[in-house]
Amino acid sequence: MNAPSNSGLPLDIERAASGAGPANAAPVDFIWRPHDHPWTRDSHLAGFLRAQGFANFEDLRAAAVRDTTWFWDAVVRDLRLEWFQPYTQVRDDSAGFPWTRWFLGGALNLTHNCIDRHVRDGHGDEVALYYEPDSDDPADRRVRTFAELKAAVDDCAGALRALGVGLGDSVGLYAPMRPETVEVMFACYKIGARFVPVFCGYGEQALVDRLESCGAKVLFAVGHLHRRGKAHPAWVAAMAAQHRVATLQRVIFFDEFDHASGLSAPPAEM
Repeated sequence: MNAPSNSGLPLDIERAASGAGPANAAPVDFIWRPHDHPWTRDSHLAGFLRAQGFANFEDLRAAAVRDTTWFWDAVVRDLRLEWFQPYTQVRDDSAGFPWTRWFLGGALNLTHNCIDRHVRDGHGDEVALYYEPDSDDPADRRVRTFAELKAAVDDCAGALRALGVGLGDSVGLYAPMRPETVEVMFACYKIGARFVPVFCGYGEQALVDRLESCGAKVLFAVGHLHRRGKAHPAWVAAMAAQHRVATLQRVIFFDEFDHASGLSAPPAEM
């Protein structure tokens, strides 16, 4: 560990921030430095340091190493997470460190904490999600407010419940990053289902293996993936999975598409 400098930053970080770099390296012209903006002073981390009485990050890190239980309890309280049932113990590592159990007795919902409570508290019109597409076309950019995101998540969660998906069930995703991906993820969290994203560059067998291993009931997918300006038929692997994975009851496509073989029913659009 590097000794802290007068600024409170490790010496190598301070050298980098000043553009000096290592002692034997040529100066580096950085386009941004932490002290260029008030973001550093106003960040959650800076506020946490002040609230806990630490002069710098190194002191906080040392305290966190000495007392992990204190650290995570303090972090959770600082985040103001809302618990439906408060935890009674931060952690239990009696079975060994790799099998540590966290926040025993507690119950919370990620969707409530990330979306619902902000709408409840009057922030529904604020932006929750910015989407920048691979196409770089401004027409393809999308923005979701907290209220819009909550409505979409609630609709998806209701649809999943109608399909029989509930607590502990697995829902697969075979799609790139896009607003619908976020909506499906939070819908799963809302109803207590396991969200299982599968890298959309995987082929049929890799997709089947992952859906079988988690016993997925539903798979969300895209008909086509767009990479380097070319469309790739992702629907082929998705539909093969529907036939090969015994637990898979439904494949839901985000987009409409045409293909030569045809389907018995058109893909559902979210």
